[in-house]
Amino acid sequence: MGLTIALAVTIIIALLLRRRKRKRTPIPTAVKRAVYKRDHGRCRHCGSKQWLEYDHIKPFSLGGKNTVDNLQLLCRRCNEKKGNRYIG
Repeated sequence: MGLTIALAVTIIIALLLRRRKRKRTPIPTAVKRAVYKRDHGRCRHCGSKQWLEYDHIKPFSLGGKNTVDNLQLLCRRCNEKKGNRYIG
């Protein structure tokens, strides 16, 4: 009986945690354009013009928003180096 209660508690906790997860929304086109213009179409770390990606300065998973102030252009290499960290 103790095992079934522990299993039920585990399932309830998993469901509650899943419910709290924020849904990722697409970055608005106007915001993308503004970030691209501000960053002059270059990676903010190395200046590359290839393989550019929009990166959240404060990661979305840590509460970052899809705003011009929280986004930057990074090349894929620099974005992978940064990972899911907040370098603020």
